[in-house]
Amino acid sequence: MDTTMHKPMSDPPLSPPPSPAAVVPPSHSSGCNSLLLTKAYCPFESDPDDIWYKRLLEEEESVETKRYLAIFFNFVAYGRYKTELKKIGYEKKQKLEARARAITRAKAEGQAKFQDKAYNKIIDAITEVLFSRL
Repeated sequence: MDTTMHKPMSDPPLSPPPSPAAVVPPSHSSGCNSLLLTKAYCPFESDPDDIWYKRLLEEEESVETKRYLAIFFNFVAYGRYKTELKKIGYEKKQKLEARARAITRAKAEGQAKFQDKAYNKIIDAITEVLFSRL
């Protein structure tokens, strides 16, 4: 006869109770362990490897984000610079055109005044000659 004594089943188990992630039955169609599938979504589970991996991802993300932002802001700054150059060029062009119009207008007004003066002198000369003969 076997004399081995078995412990009664009423004693608590030696292992800790299963975590909420491990309680989920394996229902994924790929047949993967449900613990692996639900571990990422369980806020109660945190392995040192997970923390290290999260830190690594955050560092990589921050470096990529910083590089992307630097490139983006350089691109935006270059676009603003080009816009300002175009604006300044347009303003210079407008000023030059306005100056050219002003010069042309002044010349035309000067010529008109000169022509008016010449016309008035001619009229005065003709009237003097006509009145002197009377």
